[in-house]
Amino acid sequence: MNSRPSFALRSGPVRLAAMSLFSLSLTASLMACGGGGGGGAGGASGACAAGGSSGQVSPGPLQGACGLGTRIGQFSLSLLAASGTTPAYTQFSGAVYDRVDPSTVWLTKMTVGSCSVLTGPTYTCATKCTSPQICVAQDTCGPSRTVQDAGAIMLRGLGCPRTESPAGASGYFDGLTGLPYPPATPGAAVSITAAGATAAFTLSGQGVEPLQFDGSALTLVSGQDLAVSWTPPNVAGGAQTIKITIDAAHHGGTSARLECVGLPDTGAATIDGGLIAFLISQGVAGFPTIDVTRQTADSTTLATGCVDFTVASTVSSPITVCQSAGACVKSCNCGYAGAPCLGQAGDVACAAGTTCQSDLTCQ
Repeated sequence: MNSRPSFALRSGPVRLAAMSLFSLSLTASLMACGGGGGGGAGGASGACAAGGSSGQVSPGPLQGACGLGTRIGQFSLSLLAASGTTPAYTQFSGAVYDRVDPSTVWLTKMTVGSCSVLTGPTYTCATKCTSPQICVAQDTCGPSRTVQDAGAIMLRGLGCPRTESPAGASGYFDGLTGLPYPPATPGAAVSITAAGATAAFTLSGQGVEPLQFDGSALTLVSGQDLAVSWTPPNVAGGAQTIKITIDAAHHGGTSARLECVGLPDTGAATIDGGLIAFLISQGVAGFPTIDVTRQTADSTTLATGCVDFTVASTVSSPITVCQSAGACVKSCNCGYAGAPCLGQAGDVACAAGTTCQSDLTCQ
């Protein structure tokens, strides 16, 4: 059976919402307004479905996202665009843990303005750690993180309050049919409130417009500035900002990415060519991507660390990466050891005279 990875390169925009960092393997319990039975799409019923105020919340100041070194929990209300026969939908996900995951604490190597190149941790443990311990620093084993009790989480601002219930070690997950899309009017206040035994907090956000972006025509050239554009919101003045993430070497095993955070949602941004050169110097691989996210972010600090909440719409798109003008990465997903090209839909083969490598580039 052919086990090669499948990559669909499309000429039009690729709209995918960013998944949470947490493992999401459960189905949430949706409770109807006022404790009654479930309503139609989104679970609304009674006064909420009729436009009542029981689901409305007052806007509050937003504190931004947690730092990587302090984040123990993250929740997201994500707008996922239609894909194939799956219609657009809203997803709520997240969890709170007892400690920071050291594998998520990336290091900032170079910064220009609001953009930075980060690299992942490179420590290893010469002696294999015994489960449930994991490698947490160079030659140091430590306990793995565990989910904390955040209890039932009340989600407000979507027209009707909803209670999201946890299940086991996976945190919270609700998507496809449980929530309205878009979940809230752009700029309208939303919030989550947890009253768990070990994790109690309230975090705020605002509804955002679904992002419109197509980066498939963009070319990342070492040393050259990159102009990125997207469709600005129809209504200006919300608390949302833009985040841009470029991953040029994910399939090559290189832990490096370029991130721009807190950008104004004006429809355009420019990334410094020196940063791009530094990113490319860390390594490149097949199927590089650029993600653009419109989001609001709020956070709070608990006794053990920081928890944040984002309302976000993300578009992920392929991008061309060139070490120099004309010397660009050619991607492939078949023709290397164990994954022959069979002429199937989705095969991306190398040109004659070149061979697909394990990093999914043609050489």
